[in-house]
Amino acid sequence: MVKKTKAPVSWWGEYEIPVDGFAKWEVGPLTLVTERKASEWRLIHWQSDNIAENRVSTVVSKTPPEIPEEAVDQRYAVDGTSPSITLTPMLPNRDVVSLPETPYSVLASEKVRIYVRTPIWVGVVSTKRKQQLFELPVYRMSDTWFGPDQMVGELCYASTTVCRTSLEDFPPWPHGVITPVYIKNSTDETLTVERIHIPAPNLSLFIDEKGGLWTQHVTIVLNKDSKNVEVNIGKKPPLEAGKTTLLAEARKKDAKSMLSKSLSALIGK
Repeated sequence: MVKKTKAPVSWWGEYEIPVDGFAKWEVGPLTLVTERKASEWRLIHWQSDNIAENRVSTVVSKTPPEIPEEAVDQRYAVDGTSPSITLTPMLPNRDVVSLPETPYSVLASEKVRIYVRTPIWVGVVSTKRKQQLFELPVYRMSDTWFGPDQMVGELCYASTTVCRTSLEDFPPWPHGVITPVYIKNSTDETLTVERIHIPAPNLSLFIDEKGGLWTQHVTIVLNKDSKNVEVNIGKKPPLEAGKTTLLAEARKKDAKSMLSKSLSALIGK
């Protein structure tokens, strides 16, 4: 059985796999293969280096697919496998440092909106048991320490990614989630934005009517007489997303740590 979709139509959902059968998904740069045994799930995956790779396909078959040498192979023993597994889109488990291809300059007393697209993660769930087997990123981002110094900060992911001021400028991706980021510069100086901090674990995941993925908006406010900034997370999906459905709640409910952070740690200066 072959299931073909046009990006960004959803690739997730429940898939029936026969005993001794295989399922293969291609989602952007990720290739994921699942083999079902009577008492074992085998999960194999590999990724390309092209974050913008635009592909979606699913094949369920009794014939094993070709596996490259660099693939990661994992086995999970269970007391009887369920007839199906479910793939779910997820936001990353750490904050993401988005590095625009070209820095933005925000003039004094200006408020701008920048759309940031982040590669998502995939969760693999044993459907009958409602048990997550594992989760992995569609695209492997690098690790980075993010903070004003080596003593204060947190381990994040970093990636040169797509940032735009207009939605029309985004090429289609089946594996990216869009976060509108508002930057309000209430100072008397021009602000250079070299990186944008996305609090991914504090955001919820939504899908629009065309299959596009969204989070709430994030607002970053730089006050005139303060070295810190205020960060606020919207309670609902953005209006430009249109009608949406909630796919996943935020991993972290407590966003107190986002209320005040240094300017250099959030957007660079």
